[in-house]
Amino acid sequence: MFRKDFTWHLSWFGGIHYLAVSWRVLTQLLRLSDLLADPDWASHSLGIFICLNCSGIHRNIPQVSKVKSVRLDDWDDAQVEFMASNGNNVAKAKYESKMPPFYYKPTFLDCQ
Repeated sequence: MFRKDFTWHLSWFGGIHYLAVSWRVLTQLLRLSDLLADPDWASHSLGIFICLNCSGIHRNIPQVSKVKSVRLDDWDDAQVEFMASNGNNVAKAKYESKMPPFYYKPTFLDCQ
């Protein structure tokens, strides 16, 4: 289960230990999400996990979405906390509530 007090633990580590803890927190967040895929990418500006195909789309709109690899890139405390406080379900509720009913909503199957 994801630890709610992860920020305290992150602040006590440095260097490689810090990266291992950040990666562990991000993978715990991935397990808690309701995604059907195993995404290796995240938009740290929106607080969502995305697949490889969607990461390419998000990289083309840098004024809206900043993309990082969950496993390869460095993450700072603020980015990990933002991912923990938001997530895919919160973003979906926030952004899809403003979509007109005739707009197409992307699904997991679009990434196959």
